[in-house]
Amino acid sequence: MIINPQQLVSFLPGLWKLKRHITHAFPTIESYDAFGEAKFSVLEDNVLLYQEEIQMRHLKTGEVNDGTQEYFYKYEPSLEEWCKYFKDGRLFYKLDFFEKEASGAHMCQDDRYEARYLFDSNEKISLTYTVKGPKKDYRLETSYIK
Repeated sequence: MIINPQQLVSFLPGLWKLKRHITHAFPTIESYDAFGEAKFSVLEDNVLLYQEEIQMRHLKTGEVNDGTQEYFYKYEPSLEEWCKYFKDGRLFYKLDFFEKEASGAHMCQDDRYEARYLFDSNEKISLTYTVKGPKKDYRLETSYIK
């Protein structure tokens, strides 16, 4: 599935099931699996609210914790550009598109966040974050199914 930025305005809205695996490179930090739901809602023309509710399961102990997250995605038609924003309005990253993929990057002090989206089909998206810094080194892999 080759996607162009404008298609996401109609493709993303709705409810998505999500599965996530978080792997830490540092041996002192444990890994997690998560599952739950994500919802993209249209707030206004070309602005989507992303909300997720998940349960995270610690792989070693089995302990389960609830989690939530919210972001904004905004499409600028004149630039054919999507950007992801934190809930407080700060830019997280701009997405660059190539065929069925999109990617973005963000520096947070000494930590670099790299995101890679793969639009597998009309009903599946994969999102991988790689985070590296002096005190961080992990990979977060999420699958979304509509």
